[in-house]
Amino acid sequence: MGTTMQTSTGNTGSPGSPDAATDNQATEGRRDGIDHGPVTGTGRHNDHPVTVGSLSPARSQELLEAGEVGRVGWSAAHGPQIFPVSYAWYDDLIVFRTSPYGILSELGRRTQVVFEVDDLDERSHTGWSVLARGYATGIASPAQLARLWTVDGAEPWAGGIRNVFIGISVTQLTGRFFEPARHARLTTEPPAHG
Repeated sequence: MGTTMQTSTGNTGSPGSPDAATDNQATEGRRDGIDHGPVTGTGRHNDHPVTVGSLSPARSQELLEAGEVGRVGWSAAHGPQIFPVSYAWYDDLIVFRTSPYGILSELGRRTQVVFEVDDLDERSHTGWSVLARGYATGIASPAQLARLWTVDGAEPWAGGIRNVFIGISVTQLTGRFFEPARHARLTTEPPAHG
């Protein structure tokens, strides 16, 4: 069950172009993808400038696959929704379980979603964030369901009946890392956390 996934580093080139493959870009997190130099903090962090850089597509994928808890967001009929879920990466899908009666069960019908996973440390101003865009849908194949019941990581934290499996097929993946500007390495790898 292969999927076509568009990856982006936040650069101005089209995904897959040589410009998009340049991963050493430090940006201010602005949507234009232009290098604006180090980011300076706001509020209580004004004296701690931060550098934001793009993660490579391969590193973004690696971090997504290794994650355990992320946030899924979508535009529901009654407004935007964002929920944390425990998840697993399985067969090219982000997979999680939910209740047939909860709001997450809306994702059983094909729905455009975003999924975010991160590791951020406020004290050291370091970390990374990966954002996946794609489509969620309920998993109904008996063969897939039989395998999914044995996959580690897709177990929900909440109790009760959680027998609806939702799979997100990723169509675009981006990632960023954050580190103090004075320690800026401008690499495509996030700083290590201890």
